Amino acid sequence: MKPLVSAIIINHNYAPYLPQAVESVLAQDLPAGQLEVIVVDGASTDNSREVLKPYLDRIRLVEKPYDGMVSSCNWGLREARGDWAAFLESDDFWRADKLKRTLSHPLFGKGPALFQHWMLQVDKAGAPLPGYDYPAGPESFDFLDTVRGLPYAGTSCILMKTDAIKPYLPFPEDILYGADAFLRWIAAARGPIVNIPETLAFRRIHGANLFGEQIYGDPVRAANAAAVSGTMMNFLDEVCRREGLTLPPPVRRHLKAEHLKLVMADSAHKGRLGPALRAWAAFAANGGPAPLALARSAAALLLASCPPLYLKAQALAAALRRRS
Repeated sequence: MKPLVSAIIINHNYAPYLPQAVESVLAQDLPAGQLEVIVVDGASTDNSREVLKPYLDRIRLVEKPYDGMVSSCNWGLREARGDWAAFLESDDFWRADKLKRTLSHPLFGKGPALFQHWMLQVDKAGAPLPGYDYPAGPESFDFLDTVRGLPYAGTSCILMKTDAIKPYLPFPEDILYGADAFLRWIAAARGPIVNIPETLAFRRIHGANLFGEQIYGDPVRAANAAAVSGTMMNFLDEVCRREGLTLPPPVRRHLKAEHLKLVMADSAHKGRLGPALRAWAAFAANGGPAPLALARSAAALLLASCPPLYLKAQALAAALRRRS
């Protein structure tokens, strides 16, 4: 019998968190044969293989070289036999009724290709972190919402129809992450994405996450993000071409500006002033309505020359806005 859902757990050296991730999937309330569990391990050098041994009769383990999350998604999707694919990064975990709540949504099976929900931020031990509040909506969002990056909840909250994904596989593997954006763009290009405004999963913040609030200030994250941004813009163009969509000029300018800011930060961290200033010049030319564009260009020049100082200036500006 063909499973309804293929749960794809992506792991690399997260052995301490892996059991909770696997057990949170196995705990899902689905009839026998309706759920298959695939763990894609990207050449872990910790004891992930030992941790998985007790589960090998209930999961399918796929072992591969380590070349990033996007590659692991490709491998998992090649193995998936379900009509729908659900993704879980192995340092995250699901609520026990995650799939039941999603599959019982009134619009499930009636057109939308992707369902998502909110995720609660938790610490290394799984305790909720303060300060993360999610809105009551929206109940759906469109292609331009996804391109702008909102609303956003991460890879571990996505359930997507596999038939919609397959024409775009394999995703580009020259980047470490970004598959969740690919999935949203593909789905939203074909119709609204359904958002369930409930916390049905948990995102663990433990210090080794790829993303951080100060991405411009971290040399490694800035370098990764600059490389990813260029590849993602090319993939977005491919989705638009295939689906017959055109991005409004302000949206395209915004995307280009965000990419150039990452290039500036990466170049500045590497001491490459020439490329940083060329990226800044392109940022200034990309512009947009004045006088706001002039202020943004001035701030970006600080980013191109000294990312830490740029971040301090941004923090000060934010504090002044809160006081006013």
